[in-house]
Amino acid sequence: MYMNRPNYVVPAGPMERIIPEDVNIDLVGERVTKEGETVISSIAQNAIKSLFNGQPLPIYEDYPGIPMELGYNNLSAKFKSQLLKENETLPDWNLVLNVTGEKHPVIRPELYEAASSLDITDKPLVMLITTKMPHAIIYIIHGTNLYTCGYGYDDLVGHDFKNITSNSLEKIGLSDIALTFEKKKGAIYTADVMAPLENHEAKISWFGFLDTGMLDRIQEFLNNTLFIIFTGKKEGRYDKVFSYSKLIVSDSYYAAAGILPSREAYNCLTWAQKILGISIDCGLRGSPEDCKGITQAQFTQIRENLNNANLPKIIESIQKTIAPAPNICTRIGRAIGICGGSRRKIKGKKSNKRRKTHKKRKTYSK
Repeated sequence: MYMNRPNYVVPAGPMERIIPEDVNIDLVGERVTKEGETVISSIAQNAIKSLFNGQPLPIYEDYPGIPMELGYNNLSAKFKSQLLKENETLPDWNLVLNVTGEKHPVIRPELYEAASSLDITDKPLVMLITTKMPHAIIYIIHGTNLYTCGYGYDDLVGHDFKNITSNSLEKIGLSDIALTFEKKKGAIYTADVMAPLENHEAKISWFGFLDTGMLDRIQEFLNNTLFIIFTGKKEGRYDKVFSYSKLIVSDSYYAAAGILPSREAYNCLTWAQKILGISIDCGLRGSPEDCKGITQAQFTQIRENLNNANLPKIIESIQKTIAPAPNICTRIGRAIGICGGSRRKIKGKKSNKRRKTHKKRKTYSK
C-alpha cells in the first residue's frame, strides 16, 4: 500500500519506488542541539523518510504469534506468561525466546528474490547510515518498506572474555578507556532501535544496491542466534509488540575499539562494512562520527533518478567520491610525504650497486 499523500507517484515497472517531489527532503539542514543551539548538520533520516512507508522492519521473517510486519501488533496469547518486566508499575515488557538450532531466524524471502534480480535497477537500495552517537546502521529500502539492521551487544548472556588491554586499563583506574577495549556478547539489532530520528545528526556514508552476498553474510550471523529479545508495551487488554528486536549471537563478540586481534571481534562500523563488502573513509580513528557522507547535491541527484536506467552509473560515480584512499600509508603519506614507491626504488638501486661492487673486488693470496 502506497502513501496517500500529494506529490508522491507510483512508477510503472517491477521495482516501484516512491519519488518525493516538493517535500522537505533536506539532507543538510538545521537541527537544534540539547543545549538549544541551532546548527547546520547532516540529517539523513529527514531525507530518507520520504522514500518509505510506515515503521522500520526487522530483516527476518515474522515469528508465529509475534507479528511485526506492520510494526506494532498484538502479541499472541501463548507468549503472555513469558513476558518480563523490569518494573511492574510500567507497561513496557521484554520477551526472550530461545532460538538455537533450527529455530534461528531467516531473512525475508522477498529480499532474497529482489536481490537476485538480473537487472540491477530492480534490486533494493541499500545505505550505510552513520551517526554522531556514534553508531552505524544498514538501511534497505525495498518497494516502500524500510528494513534496518546494525551490530551491538547485550548483557543478557554472561561471558568471560579475557582481554589484557581492558583489564590492565581497569587496574590503573582508566575505566572509561577500558570500556572501549572490553569484549561483550555480540547482538544484531533489527529493526535497529538506535537508528537516528529526523532531528539527529546523521550521514549517508555509502549508497548502493542490495545483492545476495550481503544477505548471505547477514544470514551467517542469524544462523548462530541464541536468543531473540522482543520488546513491547501493554495497552489496555493488549500486549503490543514493537518492530525493534535484538538477536544475541554466538561465535562473535562486540569490541568498541574494532582493532582487537580477532576475526570475530566487531563494532557497529566494522560489522556493517563486512556485511556490505565495502571500505569507507572514517578518518584515522575509524569512528562512525568521522565517516564521510554524500552531499545534498548527490542525494538530490539520486532521488531525482530513482527510476532512471542511469541510476547505477550515478551511484557508482558517487561511491568513488566517498571511497577511502587505497591504504592508510597512502592516506597519511600523501599528507606528510613519508610513503610511496620512491623509497623502494632507491633501496633497489643501492642493492644493485652493492652487487656490482662485489663483482669488481679482487682476491689476493699470501
